[in-house]
Amino acid sequence: MRTAVIGTGRIGTVLARILVAAGHQVLLANSRGPRTLGPLVAELGPAASAAHPAEAAAQAELLVLMVPFERVRGLLPPHVVQDKVLVDATNAFGGPGGGDAPPQKGAHDPAPPAGPRAPNPKTPHPPAP
Repeated sequence: MRTAVIGTGRIGTVLARILVAAGHQVLLANSRGPRTLGPLVAELGPAASAAHPAEAAAQAELLVLMVPFERVRGLLPPHVVQDKVLVDATNAFGGPGGGDAPPQKGAHDPAPPAGPRAPNPKTPHPPAP
Protein backbone atom coordinates (compact mmCIF):
# COMPACT_ATOMS: atom_id res chain seq x y z
CA MET A 1 0.00 0.00 0.00
CA ARG A 2 1.20 3.50 -0.78
CA THR A 3 0.83 5.78 2.25
CA ALA A 4 1.39 9.52 2.45
CA VAL A 5 2.73 10.63 5.81
CA ILE A 6 2.09 14.37 5.89
CA GLY A 7 3.98 15.73 8.84
CA THR A 8 7.43 14.32 9.56
CA GLY A 9 7.96 15.22 13.18
CA ARG A 10 8.84 12.55 15.70
CA ILE A 11 5.65 10.54 15.35
CA GLY A 12 5.43 10.83 11.56
CA THR A 13 9.04 9.72 11.20
CA VAL A 14 8.48 6.70 13.45
CA LEU A 15 5.34 5.81 11.52
CA ALA A 16 7.26 6.02 8.23
CA ARG A 17 9.94 3.67 9.59
CA ILE A 18 7.30 1.17 10.73
CA LEU A 19 5.47 1.27 7.39
CA VAL A 20 8.66 0.76 5.36
CA ALA A 21 9.73 -2.12 7.63
CA ALA A 22 6.32 -3.70 6.99
CA GLY A 23 6.85 -3.50 3.22
CA HIS A 24 4.80 -0.42 2.36
CA GLN A 25 5.72 2.45 0.07
CA VAL A 26 5.79 5.77 1.89
CA LEU A 27 5.49 9.28 0.51
CA LEU A 28 6.78 11.84 2.99
CA ALA A 29 5.76 15.48 3.08
CA ASN A 30 6.31 18.42 5.38
CA SER A 31 5.87 22.18 5.35
CA ARG A 32 9.52 22.80 4.45
CA GLY A 33 9.47 20.90 1.15
CA PRO A 34 10.78 17.60 -0.18
CA ARG A 35 14.45 18.63 -0.27
CA THR A 36 14.52 18.81 3.51
CA LEU A 37 13.49 15.17 3.69
CA GLY A 38 16.52 13.85 1.79
CA PRO A 39 18.29 12.37 4.82
CA LEU A 40 15.15 10.58 6.02
CA VAL A 41 14.38 9.24 2.52
CA ALA A 42 17.99 7.98 2.26
CA GLU A 43 17.67 6.29 5.65
CA LEU A 44 14.39 4.59 4.71
CA GLY A 45 15.62 3.40 1.33
CA PRO A 46 13.88 2.83 -2.00
CA ALA A 47 10.41 2.35 -0.51
CA ALA A 48 10.37 6.01 0.56
CA SER A 49 10.14 9.22 -1.43
CA ALA A 50 9.39 12.86 -0.68
CA ALA A 51 6.96 15.33 -2.21
CA HIS A 52 4.96 18.42 -1.38
CA PRO A 53 1.87 17.62 0.74
CA ALA A 54 -0.68 17.87 -2.09
CA GLU A 55 1.49 15.77 -4.42
CA ALA A 56 2.00 13.09 -1.77
CA ALA A 57 -1.73 12.98 -1.02
CA ALA A 58 -2.62 12.73 -4.71
CA GLN A 59 -0.30 9.74 -5.23
CA ALA A 60 -1.23 7.76 -2.10
CA GLU A 61 -4.01 5.31 -1.29
CA LEU A 62 -3.91 6.13 2.43
CA LEU A 63 -3.28 9.59 3.88
CA VAL A 64 -2.00 10.15 7.40
CA LEU A 65 -2.18 13.79 8.42
CA MET A 66 0.11 14.53 11.37
CA VAL A 67 0.46 18.30 11.57
CA PRO A 68 -0.47 20.95 14.14
CA PHE A 69 -4.09 22.15 13.94
CA GLU A 70 -3.07 25.63 12.81
CA ARG A 71 -1.46 24.16 9.68
CA VAL A 72 -4.40 22.04 8.51
CA ARG A 73 -6.52 24.74 6.90
CA GLY A 74 -5.66 24.97 3.20
CA LEU A 75 -2.94 22.31 3.39
CA LEU A 76 -4.63 19.86 1.03
CA PRO A 77 -6.95 20.76 -1.84
CA PRO A 78 -10.28 18.91 -1.60
CA HIS A 79 -9.76 17.02 -4.86
CA VAL A 80 -6.65 15.21 -3.55
CA VAL A 81 -8.45 13.75 -0.53
CA GLN A 82 -11.70 12.88 -2.25
CA ASP A 83 -12.52 9.17 -1.99
CA LYS A 84 -9.31 8.42 -0.04
CA VAL A 85 -8.88 7.00 3.42
CA LEU A 86 -7.70 9.88 5.60
CA VAL A 87 -6.32 9.27 9.07
CA ASP A 88 -6.55 12.60 10.84
CA ALA A 89 -3.90 12.57 13.55
CA THR A 90 -3.57 16.33 13.73
CA ASN A 91 -1.98 17.68 16.86
CA ALA A 92 -3.85 20.17 19.03
CA PHE A 93 -0.74 21.03 21.03
CA GLY A 94 1.62 23.90 20.45
CA GLY A 95 4.55 22.04 18.91
CA PRO A 96 8.16 23.20 19.14
CA GLY A 97 8.35 26.24 21.39
CA GLY A 98 4.56 26.33 21.66
CA GLY A 99 4.27 24.58 25.00
CA ASP A 100 2.76 21.28 25.90
CA ALA A 101 -0.63 22.45 27.07
CA PRO A 102 -3.68 22.20 24.82
CA PRO A 103 -5.06 25.50 23.58
CA GLN A 104 -7.48 27.21 25.95
CA LYS A 105 -11.08 27.46 24.82
CA GLY A 106 -11.51 30.76 22.99
CA ALA A 107 -7.76 31.45 22.90
CA HIS A 108 -7.65 31.01 19.13
CA ASP A 109 -9.62 29.36 16.38
CA PRO A 110 -7.84 26.12 15.50
CA ALA A 111 -8.78 24.48 12.25
CA PRO A 112 -11.32 21.70 12.68
CA PRO A 113 -10.16 18.15 11.95
CA ALA A 114 -9.55 17.52 8.27
CA GLY A 115 -12.02 14.66 7.92
CA PRO A 116 -15.30 16.60 8.13
CA ARG A 117 -14.08 19.10 5.52
CA ALA A 118 -12.80 16.46 3.13
CA PRO A 119 -15.31 15.68 0.35
CA ASN A 120 -16.39 12.05 0.37
CA PRO A 121 -13.63 10.72 2.65
CA LYS A 122 -13.66 6.99 3.16
CA THR A 123 -14.16 6.21 6.82
CA PRO A 124 -12.77 2.84 7.83
CA HIS A 125 -14.95 1.00 10.31
CA PRO A 126 -13.87 -1.94 12.43
CA PRO A 127 -15.46 -5.24 11.43
CA ALA A 128 -18.62 -6.18 13.26
CA PRO A 129 -18.06 -8.73 16.06
